[in-house]
Amino acid sequence: MQNAVLGRKKIEFISTQDEINKHQKEVEDYEMTKLMQRLSSAETNAPKKPLDRIVVVGCGGTGSWLIPKLAKTINDMKRKKLLANHFSLILVDGDQIEPKNLIRQNFVESDIGKNKAEIMALRYGATLKDINVQYIDKYLTDKSSFDTNHFSHINVLQNMIYDDNYCVIFNLVDNQNARRAVHSLQFCGWIVDIGNELAHGQLFATPYGLTSGFIGSLSFFTMSPETLTADEEVKIYSCAEADADTELEEQFLVANDTAALVGHNWLCSLMSGPDVVPARINFTCLPIPTVETVLKTIRF
Repeated sequence: MQNAVLGRKKIEFISTQDEINKHQKEVEDYEMTKLMQRLSSAETNAPKKPLDRIVVVGCGGTGSWLIPKLAKTINDMKRKKLLANHFSLILVDGDQIEPKNLIRQNFVESDIGKNKAEIMALRYGATLKDINVQYIDKYLTDKSSFDTNHFSHINVLQNMIYDDNYCVIFNLVDNQNARRAVHSLQFCGWIVDIGNELAHGQLFATPYGLTSGFIGSLSFFTMSPETLTADEEVKIYSCAEADADTELEEQFLVANDTAALVGHNWLCSLMSGPDVVPARINFTCLPIPTVETVLKTIRF
């Protein structure tokens, strides 16, 4: 077991294969117990906690395809009373739309020169009746000194979600400093890290806000402990730079859309109220989409 401090937040996470195996055995036992309770009619259905916030950090490659999917689902969740009365969709990105982004990201010519989070908020916020849609048009950082023209401190987002909010945060950033800053947020819910290469990728969902127990010990940092120390800022050369390579256009487009689909399906699974939810999902998109749940954790 490892411990780390991110901002004001202390986290503890399993760090060896034996601990991972033990966790998965406990999850499987829990699943079997719930199944037997259901078959014997001994299970009592706990009320579902309404969702206070959905946050998308990174509105480019994957985020721009995820947000329209979320817009449809948010309307459906509202109809099913799965959202809190004060629900908000919050979009975060400091990047400006450039011609190269039009190849694989969900933007059009008239968007060029505008902020990605702002465009997504205006375009899809218009489809969300009586839903509060907010955006931060800066990159996130947890550093004490930063360029205020391009960055916002993570506390700006913290002040928008509050400690006791039930949130799902899609962490789609391309650098470790921003990823770590997002994981420093204090709230109850899930941080869903999604990343992809040319034709494959992974999703890892970390639960936060539990008071005790093994349930919250399976973390993104279990798989990627180097994120805790890596000093990697916003990339100057990102996937968008490679869009100019015509040989990669199809792979990038399919990979990002597949990543968005996997993230959206994960949210729909969570909101349907299963006993356990996927913690780690691996996926490939070529030659055909293939999705595999590698690790599970218990829903709360």
